[in-house]
Amino acid sequence: ETYYLDPDDEEAWSHVEASLLDGLEATKLEDCCREALQCCQTTLEQPPGGVETCPGTWDGWRCFSNTPPDTTVTFTCPTYAYKSLPECTLSGSKECLGNGTWARNVRNLEVTNYSSCSLRNYHISTYCWEAVMHSLSLLALFPAIFVILYYRQLRVQRFYLHVNFFSALFGKALFNLVEILALRIPEYTGSNNTLDNNTVGCRLLVFVTKVTSLAVWTWMLAESFYLHRLIVAAFRGGGKTYIYVIIGWVPACVLSVCWAGGRALLEDTQCWLGDDYSHSVDLYLITELPKIIILIANTLMLLNMARVLHTKLQGVNTTTAAATKRAVKATTFLLPMFGFQFFSTLVIPPASCSCHIMQVRLQVRRTVYQVRGRYGTDRSYSVTYDPRTDVSLLSGSVANEYSAVDYGANESGANESSALELAAVRS
Repeated sequence: ETYYLDPDDEEAWSHVEASLLDGLEATKLEDCCREALQCCQTTLEQPPGGVETCPGTWDGWRCFSNTPPDTTVTFTCPTYAYKSLPECTLSGSKECLGNGTWARNVRNLEVTNYSSCSLRNYHISTYCWEAVMHSLSLLALFPAIFVILYYRQLRVQRFYLHVNFFSALFGKALFNLVEILALRIPEYTGSNNTLDNNTVGCRLLVFVTKVTSLAVWTWMLAESFYLHRLIVAAFRGGGKTYIYVIIGWVPACVLSVCWAGGRALLEDTQCWLGDDYSHSVDLYLITELPKIIILIANTLMLLNMARVLHTKLQGVNTTTAAATKRAVKATTFLLPMFGFQFFSTLVIPPASCSCHIMQVRLQVRRTVYQVRGRYGTDRSYSVTYDPRTDVSLLSGSVANEYSAVDYGANESGANESSALELAAVRS
C-alpha cells in the first residue's frame, strides 16, 4: 500500500510510526515533514525575488527563503539530522553566490554545508579535556599516597582510610585515562575498531574502570561514616578498620561483577560501553542506584553532624550566633567528602545550549531521557539505540560538505555513509 506522508492523516501516519525504530524517530520524521509542508506554503506566499536572488528552497532538511547574492545563511542544525538527541546545538550554512544561485558541488548538485553539524570534534575535545583532568589527578594523588605510606608516623587509622580512598581515586583516574586514550578517542578518529571487535582486553578494561569508579563512591561513604562516628560518638572512637575496608571495596567489587555478568549474558557488545535502552534490561541501575543511596545516606549523616557540632559549640563560652557560624564553617569544609558537589549535576543544561559554550557534559542527562522515555507519555524523550553508534560516530571518512539533496539523489552508497556520520551518539 502507498500513503502520502501527511502527519495529519492518522491512518497513514500510524503505518509510518509502526515501520520506524521507536517514537523518537517518528517524532523527528514528523517534525521534518511538517517543516517541509510549512516551507512549501511559505515559499509559495513569498513575492518573487530579483534576478540575482537565490530562490527559496527546501534541501531535504532545512527551508531557505529568497536570499540576496553573496550571502551565507547560517542555521541551527536540525535534531532529525542525528541518530539520537544531540546534547547541544551546532550550526550549518548555505551559500548564495554572487550570480544569484546556490553553491553547488563538483557534480553540479546544490549543496548545504552540514559538516559543521557533526558532534565529532565536540566529543573529541571533551575527551581530551577529561584526559588532561585525569592526568592532573594522577599527578596530585601519587605524592599524597607516597607521603602517607612513606612516613611511619602517618600509619594510623584515619590515614590508612585516606590512602584507600586516594587509591580508589587514583585507579579511577588511571583507568579512565587509559579508556579514553585506548578506546574512546581512537573510535572517534577512526584509527582502530577495537569496540567493534569487542575484545576480552577492552571488556576487562571497562570492568576495572567500573570497579574503581564505583569504589570512589563507596569509599566516600566509608570516610563519611568514619567522620560521622568521630563527631557523633567521639568517646567510642573510630571503630574497627576492617569494617571501613569492607564498606569501601566489597560493594564496589560485588556490584561491578553483577553488572559485568549481566553485560556478558545480555548485552555483550561494544566493549560494554553504553546500555541497550531498547530492551527492558536496565543494567545501568546496578551501579547507578547505589550512588543515589550513598548521596542520601551522606546527606543524612552531614545534617546530623551539623546538628551535633552546633550543640557542642554552644557550650564553649560563645554566643549562639558564633556557635552556629563555626558549625556552618566546619560543615561546609566537609561537603566535598560527603559528595555534595554531585548535586550540581542535577541541573541539566537545555539542548538549545550551544556546544561552543557548554562546559560540562552531565551524566544525569542520559538517565532523565531513559526515565521519561520508559515511564512518561512524551514520546519525544524516548531513546534510540544502535550498537554500532552507541559510543562513537560511524567509521569512515568525513566529507567536507553534506547535502540533503545530494543524499536524496541516492547516486552511491558513499552518500548514505556520509549522511549517517552526522549521527549524535551517547558516550
